[in-house]
Amino acid sequence: MIVEQMKEKAINLIKKDIESGNLKEVILKDFALGIPYAYTVLEFVKTDGTSKEVLGAGMTLNEGGSCNKLENKTPDLYDLLEKVSSFSYTDRALGISAINAISQYYIMAQDLKKQDAVEVILNLDGVKNIGFIGNIAPIANELKKKGDYNIYVFDRGGSCCSGGFLMDTFEYRLLPEMDALFITGSTMVNDTIDMVLDRAVNSKINVLTGPTAQMHPELLEGTKITHMGSIMVNDVENTVMNLKLGSSCGLFQKGTKYTIDVKNYKL
Repeated sequence: MIVEQMKEKAINLIKKDIESGNLKEVILKDFALGIPYAYTVLEFVKTDGTSKEVLGAGMTLNEGGSCNKLENKTPDLYDLLEKVSSFSYTDRALGISAINAISQYYIMAQDLKKQDAVEVILNLDGVKNIGFIGNIAPIANELKKKGDYNIYVFDRGGSCCSGGFLMDTFEYRLLPEMDALFITGSTMVNDTIDMVLDRAVNSKINVLTGPTAQMHPELLEGTKITHMGSIMVNDVENTVMNLKLGSSCGLFQKGTKYTIDVKNYKL
């Protein structure tokens, strides 16, 4: 499954950096099931004594509580990473946030293209039917204005009688008809990402998007994800406080939006 693949590759990124003598250690500074995103804060300490704090996010879904109990020790980074295989959404949100924190450290070193995710689709030949896995309203509304597209929004909490949404139960039937997909990173938390990509047999472009889609492109090598649109946290302390207060302002207002072409990205 894709999430387990990401976990192993994230661990290997750290191991490779330590073995090369560039990285001394990675310290788990903080983690929590914030609202609306779980978060993990890591400090990467280099062998030259410099360090960098990073924050990774994972959507906290409403369904399902934690399956794990604290057993006489505080979880470490690798305990959090193991949670991606849990059948609890809250556990998985923490695990994904840990993967994303690792990813952000390595993405930060790159010269990211400040491209809007909408630009990935515009002027692309042969795209008529565009599917949205999750109610990604800003992108869907912008594409409606800028092109003659058939827009299909699949949402677990929606219905065909409410705002033009389709229940996610219709994804299996309709995804093969999509020419392009925008996929919420929350599919990593609810474990539907593999099914979505398996059914997207005719999709020319698959964009994983949202704050939960902060993972490093190398972690998704071999999948059908073609682009990633997410947010880099610039002010960790402020973002943590916002999430503790149940607000995503620290992510959306102070973060840097970016889009990565997975195929052409080099670490």
